[in-house]
Amino acid sequence: MATVVTLIHGTWAKRSDWTDPEKSLMADALRSFLPPPVEILRFAWSGRNSPRARRVAADNLRDHLRNAINNNPVNAHHFVIAHSHGGNVALQALNDPGLMQTIDGVACLSTPFLSVRDREVGPNGRHMVLLATVLWLVAGLVIVCGYFELRWYSLAGLNVLLLSLLAKLYCGWDVMVTNLKRSITIVPICPERIRILRFAGDEASAALLTSQFICDVTTRIVTRLSIWIAKAKERRGQRLRTLVMIAVCSLIGSGILMGAAALLQAPDYTPIIAGILLSLAGVVLALRLFPIGVFAYEILVSILVAPLVILLTLALLVPFGLTVALANLTLDVSADASPTGSWTVHLLDPPSTVDTADVEMPPRKHSAIYDSPAVFEDLCAWMKQRSH
Repeated sequence: MATVVTLIHGTWAKRSDWTDPEKSLMADALRSFLPPPVEILRFAWSGRNSPRARRVAADNLRDHLRNAINNNPVNAHHFVIAHSHGGNVALQALNDPGLMQTIDGVACLSTPFLSVRDREVGPNGRHMVLLATVLWLVAGLVIVCGYFELRWYSLAGLNVLLLSLLAKLYCGWDVMVTNLKRSITIVPICPERIRILRFAGDEASAALLTSQFICDVTTRIVTRLSIWIAKAKERRGQRLRTLVMIAVCSLIGSGILMGAAALLQAPDYTPIIAGILLSLAGVVLALRLFPIGVFAYEILVSILVAPLVILLTLALLVPFGLTVALANLTLDVSADASPTGSWTVHLLDPPSTVDTADVEMPPRKHSAIYDSPAVFEDLCAWMKQRSH
């Protein structure tokens, strides 16, 4: 009875040799230990670290698996072996119940299983973070102005454009978050069909846990500040007020930038006067809409939050990707050893220099798993059992 195995690489590993049927030690082991005939298929995807890239890969994997099923005998056994985020791609592809019934099993090697929940950041956390983002954008533009010696009108226009894009992002935030939750959430799958293998001390898991710890500490600080500021603000018309605050900051920022640019470049009184008038207009508008104490308090707290927003984004950018990094103050995205629910995780001892050709440098545990004889033995025994 034929066995068809699809190998799926992880993030940033599109050209990995372990999924090549002609070069892979995994492929050689499967052909040696499983009853013939054995067909090894390679599934390549972009390898980008983003929910959208994995969603596109999952759609393509469904087509790949359907073609493999149609091109082989009806009684053939079909398995998927996926490494790292390739496991999330495989599980998303098998959200299709009809396709899942035709796959005998999926092996996930060192996969960081993503789960998502709504994050509690206090009643005004999102608005406060948005204002903090405006502040560090304005600060960044001031630095750009001094470094590149931009004209005041170019800088003012760039400032207004960026703040307009930020307002659009704010208005479309709920849609983005909903789509992100949908792309990460995995439909429950029968645990008997999933084999989870990991090496103890996996470096990638340690990096993800470190990022999650930084994220948790940061959001707790933001939540506490949000609770404090909520006591000093009225809660009605919050969405409108935030949009008005963006306009106010735009006026103030444009005025300051125009005046600063004029002073740095030439003693031209026209932009200086225009900058002063814009700044005054922004301040007057702010004081008309907000009590002076609340307005000053909100600006002060947002200045304190601004470095935390940058820290959070940078901490999550590499391990989770840009989309998750931006949304993580609203969504609590974590990478765990298994999907949510009750699962069996097989934790193996990592190889040492004695087990590899390199007698000086121990192998990286995250990537050594797909070249490990112990893993080959475990997978072949499991696949034989599933085939019977």
